[in-house]
Amino acid sequence: MLFASGAAVGRSRAHRAAVAVHGRAGAPGFAALPLAARGPVSAALGRDDSSFSARVLAGALTLSNRGQGLLARFGERGVQIRSGRARLGLRLVGYGYGSEMAAVGGVAPRAQANRVVYRHAGVSEWYANGPLGLEQGFTLSGAPARRAGGALTLALALSGNLYATLSPGAVTFSGANRALSYRGLVASDATGRRLAARIQLAGGRLLIRVDSAGGHFPLRIDPFIQQPKLTASDGAADDFLGASVAMSGDTIVAGAPDATVNGNSNQGAAYVFIEPTTGWASATQTAKLTASDGAGFDFLGASVAISGDTMVAGAPFATVNGNSFQGAAYVFIEPTTGWANGTQTAKLTASDGAANDLFGQSVATSGRTIVAGAPGATVNGNSSQGAAYVFGAAPLPAATVASPHSATLAASGGISPYHWSLSGGSLPPGAGPRRLHRRDLRDRDAGRRLRLHRPGHRLREPHRHQQHTAVGHRRQGVADDHAHLDGAESSCG
Repeated sequence: MLFASGAAVGRSRAHRAAVAVHGRAGAPGFAALPLAARGPVSAALGRDDSSFSARVLAGALTLSNRGQGLLARFGERGVQIRSGRARLGLRLVGYGYGSEMAAVGGVAPRAQANRVVYRHAGVSEWYANGPLGLEQGFTLSGAPARRAGGALTLALALSGNLYATLSPGAVTFSGANRALSYRGLVASDATGRRLAARIQLAGGRLLIRVDSAGGHFPLRIDPFIQQPKLTASDGAADDFLGASVAMSGDTIVAGAPDATVNGNSNQGAAYVFIEPTTGWASATQTAKLTASDGAGFDFLGASVAISGDTMVAGAPFATVNGNSFQGAAYVFIEPTTGWANGTQTAKLTASDGAANDLFGQSVATSGRTIVAGAPGATVNGNSSQGAAYVFGAAPLPAATVASPHSATLAASGGISPYHWSLSGGSLPPGAGPRRLHRRDLRDRDAGRRLRLHRPGHRLREPHRHQQHTAVGHRRQGVADDHAHLDGAESSCG
């Protein structure tokens, strides 16, 4: 069965009550059901609720699940699952034994109540809509005609704008502030006997392998995409957990800027979640991070960023040196023993900060280099012109010096023809254009302003692929038309 529930991971107030890494976990009580029973129970409940029924929208057959923020569109070439900007396409393209598979052509989907079915020759592919999301399953009426060695295999072509990552017992599709976990594979024969099954990724396809030896047809195969829900064990009303989120490798950090800490309303906190070895599942935090000098209405966690073992959280309303709303950013370094409840490693502020700067309204980090935005800062007498401050000894992106105080960012470091300039100091001396290297920016330069501008144009937000917190070294890319899966075939059971 395939559960696809896709609430946003973002700043909308409607979604701040929880970090929906994979969306909503479903109504209370579902978690107590055995894994194999959740799909049928959800589908049965959806059958009795017309809001889960199939409809034709813009000429396409669809299943909509508002509770999960999910829309599935069905066509002859498969299903396209959408959640916000995230898209995941699944299309059954073949089935058989081992590497010898018969091609499966496109057929028109048919709908009844909350169920959509593709009736291919020899195999039915079906989807059922319910409170837990969208359930997927396959029913094979008989053994494939061309028998060869190896496990019974179903091949699904992948498409969309998400990345596929294989972990024990699951495949996680993530990107565009969503993540879908394809897991919980259950296969059984006509007598109800469970059959060994596993999932693999190879050649841009998701492969479902089933040991059908001795099995009696028809066979039922139910993988599912589940979207767990991450919450705070000590969460309270109006904490707004999930107002900001960031991810690096197997670690997610989520801000709860309105959380009450030590009796201080809206002091704020950041919560850290670590992915289990079996893949993401509904859980509470691994660690809760707070400011040792926090005060009411600091709103720590209004922004968060993480890169490796370094996490940054902004507190834009913090009072600094008596300046209301000057703002601060707090740095947390992961201990050698792993993340645990604690307070900051360092506190970052602007040496020339002033009231209403809102320093820390946005933060980013790449390694130990940290950038904090101060959108309310007055620059050259211009109220709320804004500035960004760079901290750390790690190198800025490679740049060519164009004048004593500005440089054009190279393509590898920014969006040409945007420029950056430093104030509160000067670039290292030297005549003529040259490259800016790591040795040119030492610890003594920490806290300088970094301003981006484009002559004659207003600054536009950079593209997502330039965000420092985007880390995908464990991911396998799913492009718009197919999946790029590096290396040898990999599998999980």
